[in-house]
Parts: sequence; C-alpha cells; structure tokens
Amino acid sequence: MPPQPQWPSIPQDRLSVRFFQPAPDLRRYISGYNVYGCFGPQAGQRELYFPSWPTIRFNFNQTPWLVRYGRGARDAADPAVIFGASASDIQSEVSPVGVSVGFALAPLGTWPLLGTSAAGLAGKLTPLAQIWPDALDIHSAIAALPDVDAVPAFFDAMLRARLRPPGRDAAKVAQLTALLIAPHQLDVRAICDTLACSEATLRRLALRHFGFPSKLLLRRSRFMKSLMAIIGQPPGRWSQLIDASYFDQSHFIRDCREFLDASPSEFLSMPRPMTALSMAERAKILGAPVVSLHPSTE
Repeated sequence: MPPQPQWPSIPQDRLSVRFFQPAPDLRRYISGYNVYGCFGPQAGQRELYFPSWPTIRFNFNQTPWLVRYGRGARDAADPAVIFGASASDIQSEVSPVGVSVGFALAPLGTWPLLGTSAAGLAGKLTPLAQIWPDALDIHSAIAALPDVDAVPAFFDAMLRARLRPPGRDAAKVAQLTALLIAPHQLDVRAICDTLACSEATLRRLALRHFGFPSKLLLRRSRFMKSLMAIIGQPPGRWSQLIDASYFDQSHFIRDCREFLDASPSEFLSMPRPMTALSMAERAKILGAPVVSLHPSTE
C-alpha cells in the first residue's frame, strides 16, 4: 500500500472533495486541481463518472481501485495514472478507500504537458510513468505535503517545469473548445467555416487534442450539454431543455444509452454520492459542474 498523506483537513469519516484554481498562467492548460477523500460508509459504493478529458490522478488507496470504461474490461488504476479522454461513462466498480489527488487537462494542455496525442490515451488507463518517468517521485512528494492547501502551489511548480510551448494549433484548439461548450450546436461544416480550416484539418485537431474524431466530439458535446440541462428537472420538461438539434426526446435517449449505457432516467436515479458532491463543489469553485464543459480561458 502506498504511503498515505497525513492531512489533518481530510475528514476520515465521510466523503469529501476540494477543488482549487491553478495559477492564472496555467488555466488554459488545466481545468482545476482536486483532492478527493474517500472514507466513511459511502466509500465502497459504485460510481459512474461522466465523459471527460484526460485526467491525471495520484492515488493513495487502501483498497484496489477497479475502473471500467463503458462496456470494456475492468482495470486497476496505478498509483499514478492517466484516465484517457472518454466518450462513455467511466465506472468505478470498487470505490477506493483513501485519498486521490489530481487534475484534468484542458484540450489545450494535452500536447504541451504530455507530448502525445489525446487519441492515443483515449478510452483507457495509462500508467503515468509511461509519459512522465518521474511519476512515482511526484507521488511520493505529494504524500509528504503537510496538508491539502499545499497541493495547488506544488502542482503549479511541477507543471511549469515540464510545460512545452502550445504549438501552432493553439488558437484553433481554444476556438474549438469554446464552440463545444457554447449554448448553440454547430455541425462540422459550420465549425470548419468558423475555424477557417478543412474537414481533414478539423479531424486532425479533434483527434490530437480532444481524443476523438470531430463528428463524435460534436455528438458528445451536444449530449453532455443536454444532460446537464435536464438534471433536477422532471422528465416532462426534458424535450424543452435538450439541444434543438435532437430530432425528438427518443433521439436523445438513444444517445444516452450509447454514451452512458443507460436511459436518462436510469442514469439520473443511480446513487452516485461522490459525483453529486463533486459536481456541486466544482461548479462553485471552477465554474462548471463537469470537466467536459469547462470554459476555455484562452
């Protein structure tokens, strides 16, 4: 079992989560730092997480953390791991007991911080040591921090030390990120016109920086915006709240079954205590309840 951080502010009797903003110069690359404490009677519950961008986690678990992307095989998360971008739900089949510390990469941050295509990491777990050879040293340094409030400054310094220049795609990646979270839904042709690029270029940008082909990326965006709009609303209102480009509510339900392997009613009725806690705290501190709808800061 890896050494546990001895952090006085982490409750040992319940679930907890803290979010922190990165330093201003890093916010275009990182959508926020987080610290999850998984203790108490709810720590063993199964969770389903929303589709997301690549996320780096440093795990200090007392029990194995078994993870499954959609209908794929179960895999155990390494102490330092990359959760690749996902177009499906991510199921935590055994919620860990312990602490997990990390951050989600904004699409603009994948290449500068990892030096690899988001598509090569998508839909799977990858040991962080394959990308950062010093990953376990970082893991040990986190465990030695005095408390949770030391995490942001540590990550700020660590990320600045390995940041590459964003490259020639940066402006278009930032534009595309903003278009994906905008209230209106554009098709591939309209986005190409806005970005002044060909469909082939858009597909390359989407795969390299977001992890998916452009058409799947747009469908995922439309679905996530619609799903967030119906949370807390009675089913009778869903057809008024989902994106206007859906033909009807049954079209949205088919997308939900594809992306989350459940109907909207089934998914929203599942007990997901850590997800609910995380969404509320993330929206308050970082401005969006889920990673995939985090605003661009370019």
